Amino acid sequence: VSRALKQLAEAGVLRRARRGQAVEYVLDHRDPFASAVAGLAIARMESVDGVLRGAHAGLHARRDHGAAAGGARRRLGLAVASVLIESLADRSAPGVVPDGLAASAGPRSALLLHCGFAELIDRIAATVPATSMVVRTVGERARWRRWSLESGRPIEVLLSGEFGRRQVSRGFDLIVVDLSTAEAGVAAMVEHEAQKVVPELATGGSVWVVARYDALESSLSGAAAPPRALSEALVHAGLSCAALHPIEAGGVHLLIARSHLSSKTHARESRRA
Repeated sequence: VSRALKQLAEAGVLRRARRGQAVEYVLDHRDPFASAVAGLAIARMESVDGVLRGAHAGLHARRDHGAAAGGARRRLGLAVASVLIESLADRSAPGVVPDGLAASAGPRSALLLHCGFAELIDRIAATVPATSMVVRTVGERARWRRWSLESGRPIEVLLSGEFGRRQVSRGFDLIVVDLSTAEAGVAAMVEHEAQKVVPELATGGSVWVVARYDALESSLSGAAAPPRALSEALVHAGLSCAALHPIEAGGVHLLIARSHLSSKTHARESRRA
């Protein structure tokens, strides 16, 4: 059973949720196939059967909750996309337009790490000529490759391991790291993920990090506020935070940080080149 659950999670149908020492597997209603599975299960269950009545009601509740959560997630995605695209349109913002590009050109290449906002992916893929995505599961890779074909938006979709095995760094003008689903150790995750993408950043490019305000707050042991903690984590990774954008949708509060290479990191990377 554990092996089957793990395979379903890798395919993107189930989502792992840690509850203390226990790990639960729940249907990921953000996935259309998972939602279809829940619908079939509900349709085939007899609600009058006393043994199955509780499970039937539970599936109904989870499906309804998943639909509500999906709506809130879409609103968040639209808000995140709006902030990022509007900032890209502001050519005067530091770290927005790579060095050597005309003001009207904008980013030529983008890298999206673990991005769960379909609205943001769609806007970036429509705006940036060369877009790459790094995802965690085989199911996500298959889903986004299918979306790329159906939408006509060419996107390179790779698993984390596949991306790590590349021999040559492309030098991305725009990198987005989505940590909005992380719930623990977020400040440390920001620093870790930012350090990984620094070598992938083109000169003058920008790194955007998305994290939940409450998750940042709960991961802090000291008195630092989430905005300062996010900024400091980026500094430790060799980046300089240029702007912080707080947004809210559906009761969820996010912090979006826009950053670029710090002068020290830029000098070091230039010497390596």
